[in-house]
Amino acid sequence: MRQEIKAAENRPDGIGNTKNKLLYWLGILKKRPVTIKAYRSFGTIDKVYIIGRVLRERIILTRENDSRWKTLADNLHRFFFSKPIKKVRLKISLQGRNFYVVSSRKGYFRLYKKMDPPLEKPPKLWLPYNVTLADNPGNNGKISQRGGLLLPGVHEFGIITDIDDTVIQTEISSFLRLRMLYLTFMKNATKRKPVRQAAAFLKALELGKIPGKKQRNPVFYVSKSPWNLYEILTDFLKINNMPKGPLFLRDFGIPVRRIPIAFKGFKFRQIKKIMDAYPALPFVLIGDSGEKDADIYLQLAKIYPERVKAIYIRDIKSKRRTQRVQELIQQSLLDNITLVKNYKQAAQHAAGMGLIDINKFNKFKKRNKARAGNDGKEHKDQD
Repeated sequence: MRQEIKAAENRPDGIGNTKNKLLYWLGILKKRPVTIKAYRSFGTIDKVYIIGRVLRERIILTRENDSRWKTLADNLHRFFFSKPIKKVRLKISLQGRNFYVVSSRKGYFRLYKKMDPPLEKPPKLWLPYNVTLADNPGNNGKISQRGGLLLPGVHEFGIITDIDDTVIQTEISSFLRLRMLYLTFMKNATKRKPVRQAAAFLKALELGKIPGKKQRNPVFYVSKSPWNLYEILTDFLKINNMPKGPLFLRDFGIPVRRIPIAFKGFKFRQIKKIMDAYPALPFVLIGDSGEKDADIYLQLAKIYPERVKAIYIRDIKSKRRTQRVQELIQQSLLDNITLVKNYKQAAQHAAGMGLIDINKFNKFKKRNKARAGNDGKEHKDQD
């Protein structure tokens, strides 16, 4: 185990063969340091769910003026040339307590742990934690990473939202998904386009309707995109002034969506995990008509009939998909699911339900529009 860490720190990976020599001289396999990824996680004072990854990878610095080719090289590296480190022991430090985990074959580490005694409730929504390599005596804490643990308290509701074509323009329904692949590999976080007014709607939901409350409503992002895109997505959310929240992504390479029978696949399981973690908290669910968000959310509404306050499905303007979602809504006989043309319409509906203050939505919308200017950064919907 220590040999694995030492090799990761002190030499380029696999330079001994001809193929890797070529990649090394092309700049792809240059000496790569050990990197710990401490992903945004979630939990309660009684139980925590922490996930991260330990890799060998080169440092990637993203700038707004990066060329398409540098972006392509960076994204190819994220997908194909980062090397996971397996069977490494790591120490997770949380509020003065230490826990030990071992990385999996793909470099992931997870801590699903009951807290006895319970954690102290932090004054803010996020509690910091730290991850350090535990089996390297010469490390001295140098290889470590700070992460954040979302610990909701008492709130009006939580928000669970899809990412692809719900908050970020992905074009997953494009022909052979060619447009999706182009955006995935040729665009960095600064050049990806948000769905128009998505940030304003999420921020308004985050603040809710109760005036003067201290803590914001928690926001969770669920996507079938891979963990390889974690940094791009978190940077995108920050750049576009969207709420900070944990991301629930998949642990495989290229983001191809396959919907299992009865739609009880990855996204269903992740949302159910979130809702089960906070049994007293109702939720607003947000998705789009591009794939099966409506199917998944309606399944969840049947399981938690009293806890799904509202479902908003953004219409991606595909006649066939729109008709299918409309039929699903009619068959469901539920009055809390709405197919919307844009987030302005969603905000008006949410304000009517007492979920948001429409003035706050308009304020965020105006601020984001001024920030974006007229450069076409936002993906336009019908008004």
